[in-house]
Order: sequence, then C-alpha cells, then structure tokens
Amino acid sequence: MSRLKRILSRWRGGVMMVWLFFLDSLAAEPMFFLAWLKTTNLTLQIALTALSVLLTVGVIAIAWWYYRKWPPIRRFFKTPKHVKVWWFGGAALMVGQAWLPWGEIPHNQLVINRLLHWAPGMAIIFVVLGPMLEEFIFRGIFFRRLLPVVSRWQTGLVGVLISALIFGSLHGSLLIWRSWSYVLAGVILANTYLITADLRSSIVLHMLNNLISVLLFFI
Repeated sequence: MSRLKRILSRWRGGVMMVWLFFLDSLAAEPMFFLAWLKTTNLTLQIALTALSVLLTVGVIAIAWWYYRKWPPIRRFFKTPKHVKVWWFGGAALMVGQAWLPWGEIPHNQLVINRLLHWAPGMAIIFVVLGPMLEEFIFRGIFFRRLLPVVSRWQTGLVGVLISALIFGSLHGSLLIWRSWSYVLAGVILANTYLITADLRSSIVLHMLNNLISVLLFFI
C-alpha cells in the first residue's frame, strides 16, 4: 500500500507538468494573436511581445518554484570525468539533427516561422525563455518528481525515452516524420541533464538549438 501511495504521489507530477504546459500555452496567446493579426504596427507588436514575455517569465517563476521544491535526483552512477566532452558531443548532435532532411515541417514550426516574420522580437521567447521553461518542465520537474531515483542505467534509459516522447508529442504529431526531430532533441537534452546533474547544461544546449533554428530562418 505504501508503495502504491508513493507511485500515485509521484504521478501527480505528471498532472503538474500538464498544468505548467497549459499555462505556457496561455502565455503564448499574445504571440498567436499577433500572428493572426499580421500587422506591421510597431507599437502593437512591442506591446504584445512585452505581454507575452512577462507572462512567460511568470510561468517560469512558477516552474522554478516547483522545481526547487523537491531535492535533486539521486543517481547511482558517478558523473563522467570529462563532462565537457559529453556536453560538446550533445551540442554537436543538436546542431547536426537541425540539418537533417526531416521532410514536412510540423505545424508548431510553421507558427513559429509566421511569428518571427511578423514580430522578430519574439525571438527572445524562442531562444531564451522558451528553452528555460521547457527544461524546467520536461527535464527538471519530470525527473525530480516522476523519477527521483535513477538506480540503474536501464531506469535512466526509460526515463530519457519517456521524457523525449512527451516532449516530441507536445511539439507536433508523431505521425509526421519531422516531429521526431523533437524526440531526438529530447533524448539529447534529457541525457545531458542526467549525466551532468545540472539543469543549466540542458538549458544552454536547448537555447543553442533554438538559436540555430532562428538564425536559419532569418538567413
């Protein structure tokens, strides 16, 4: 009975992840409204961009509070000696997967491209704030709340795959081949978090990936 209670208690974290993702979607509404308007009015663009930034920062603060609420994950393996090698390897994989011929562009990326076209200032959300929030939700809270103990490499592997699949499915339909690029990115980011035991590593890696996407769009 105590084990069942422990499992149910952990999976409340899943509800919390959905709730935070819902708040993130609400914070993005000014962006979608701006994309729908397709206006060149600079004042309106700045106002809606600022509103979306403030709302996203608020959701990040909530996610950070939940993240800090629980202790760090317990890993029954040592951090590799050459962590920088792992980090740069992950960065190379993130950059490499961005250039792969994934085919059809998912709806999520089409919306982002439209937003960047009408309001380039939204890049601050895609490059800085978005990665921070998503890492708190899909890596930080996911592992601290749902998988706080990584006793064996198999446990870590299952956690990485589940985290990556959730991350990918919420960015686009997995029936579209291109959406699996998000799953691959999720695997790299979750693996980076587990190896370094430092959420800042996956945040920086996520920012790098999104920065490359934004630069490719403008180029």
